[in-house]
Amino acid sequence: MNTTQPRPSLPRWVIKGVTDDCTTCDCCSRQNLKRTVALIPLDEDGNEDGDAVYYGTACAAAAMKRTTTFVANAASAARYESLSRDRWAQVIISVYGPYEFATPREMAAAWYSRNPNFTGRSPREELETFLTEARAQLTDTTLGPVRPHTVADFRPFVVVTERDASRMYMSCAVPGEGAEEFHQSVRRDPRWRSRYIVTVYALDEESAKDVAHLRYRLTQYQAERASYAF
Repeated sequence: MNTTQPRPSLPRWVIKGVTDDCTTCDCCSRQNLKRTVALIPLDEDGNEDGDAVYYGTACAAAAMKRTTTFVANAASAARYESLSRDRWAQVIISVYGPYEFATPREMAAAWYSRNPNFTGRSPREELETFLTEARAQLTDTTLGPVRPHTVADFRPFVVVTERDASRMYMSCAVPGEGAEEFHQSVRRDPRWRSRYIVTVYALDEESAKDVAHLRYRLTQYQAERASYAF
C-alpha cells in the first residue's frame, strides 16, 4: 500500500494590496473598475515569481479559490501594510539620507544618536542597508507611482517641540515663498511662544519630526563625546 501523503497544494498567488491606478482587470478585461487587486504569482516553494497582475475582486477570488470578502479584506490589510512600510521608508531617508556620503565620524554620530545601544555591524553598513531597503520600498510601483525618495525631494518644515525633543507638537510644510515670515508667524502664535521652533528638511511632515528629534539627539551625543575627551 502506498502510504505517501500527497503534498498539500500551495497558494498560487499572494495579495499585495489594492490600487485605483489600474482600473482594467487583467483576467476578464473588464474596464472602469473602481479598483483592482494586485496579485503576484508564486512558485512551487511559495516564493514570489513574476510581475504583478491586476484583477477585479471577483476574478481575484476565483483565482485564489477564496470568497470575495476574504480577498477584499486581505487586499485592504496588505495595502495598509504597504503604506506603513512607506512611512518607515520616508523616515529612514529623511533622517539618514543627508549622511549617506558624510565622513565616517559624522555618519557614526548620526547613527548612534538615534541608536545609542546599537552593537551590530558598522554604522555605515547599517545605514546603507536601511537606505537601500527604503528606496526599494518607495520606488516599488506595484500599488502606485514612485514616491519621493531622494534628498533632492526634501522640503522645508517648521517643527514645534519641547526643547529636549521629548514631545512634538506640530509639523507644517513651509510655503514656497516667505519662509522666514512663515517661521516668525509660527513663533508669534501664543500656543508656541514657550516652545522650541526649528526648521528642518524632510520628505513629509511626520518625517520632519524625526529629523528634529535627531537634531537634538545629535547635539547631546556630540556634547557627551566632547566631555569624554577631558
